[in-house]
Amino acid sequence: MAFPARSSRDFEGQEGQPIELVGDVTHVDGEWVTVNLGVPVTVNMDTLRLVTAYKPPTRKAPLVDKPT
Repeated sequence: MAFPARSSRDFEGQEGQPIELVGDVTHVDGEWVTVNLGVPVTVNMDTLRLVTAYKPPTRKAPLVDKPT
């Protein structure tokens, strides 16, 4: 996984500082959740914040001009 501006070795955070990582949930086992961050990472469910993926609205009518 490539980081756009900095590599993971250049991280200058403090110990215990919260960081945001984005990934897909792949497995839930009781209070443990596995998230795919490029590699599977298992964390406690209490440390996660669920954000649903964006889903565009569905169209009732096709996006095509009617013949005149």
